[in-house]
Amino acid sequence: MTQQQIIPPTQNEHFQPSFHQQRLVELDWLRVLVFGLLILYHTGMLYAEGWDWHYKSTYSSELLTNFMLWSNQWRMSLLFLISGAAVSFLLATQPWGQFIRKRIPLLLLPLVFSMLVIVVPQVYVEAHSKGLINSPNYWHFWYIYLDQTSAEFAPHKTLGKMHLTWNHLWFLPYILAYTIILWAAYPLINSPTCAPVWRWLSNLISIRTVILVPIVLLYGIGWWLYDEHPTTHNFVQDWYNHSRSFLCFVLGFALVRMPQVWDKFTSLRWYLLPAALITYAYA
Repeated sequence: MTQQQIIPPTQNEHFQPSFHQQRLVELDWLRVLVFGLLILYHTGMLYAEGWDWHYKSTYSSELLTNFMLWSNQWRMSLLFLISGAAVSFLLATQPWGQFIRKRIPLLLLPLVFSMLVIVVPQVYVEAHSKGLINSPNYWHFWYIYLDQTSAEFAPHKTLGKMHLTWNHLWFLPYILAYTIILWAAYPLINSPTCAPVWRWLSNLISIRTVILVPIVLLYGIGWWLYDEHPTTHNFVQDWYNHSRSFLCFVLGFALVRMPQVWDKFTSLRWYLLPAALITYAYA
């Protein structure tokens, strides 16, 4: 966490800390590494013993499942934290209206295109492996997938009367929703009223609080919501996943605005690593 790149200040810095003038290169690396891990993780799901998946190999491994559990606890939460930090930087360096005009197409267009094109081969393989639909010709399958009135998909609706699916791109609509919430609140967050709050948090909050409070909140969310509202990736019913993901998104948004707190992680990272490994062994 030592390399930093200077970013020119903009008109938005009047009532907020000048955190956005320094680029946190470690977040770029974390994003690359976590997405690389996600590719390996989803490949491993093909062989993980005891875990349901779109398509499963006849070979399974309990050892592989145990290794994958290591990242299962934090990989998506980390991505939401990084996304929140990115939104925090963008809102600080772009005009308020311009930000949302750019952000919605950047998230929505890839999602729509992927639901119509990229995700279809996975749906095709899953449907045939599980005997859900008898359509051996892929191009015909694609046609009836796009046709929202096709009888073949009548029992498999996902979005109201539609049977489109975003599968593993579910994080895009979630990030879009969380971005809109913070964007709408940003005039207050960036107001003179909140400026003393940011200074107080940055100067007085301890690293112990930053570590322990999210742990308590995440445990509380799990205790309160997980049994009755487990993760489904159904946007309007996914309350446990929303609560956990939005918490991490807000944490990323806030922590990068408190440089003194963020810098403390640098000196503690080697102490926190064995603590994380011990916690994983306990879990």
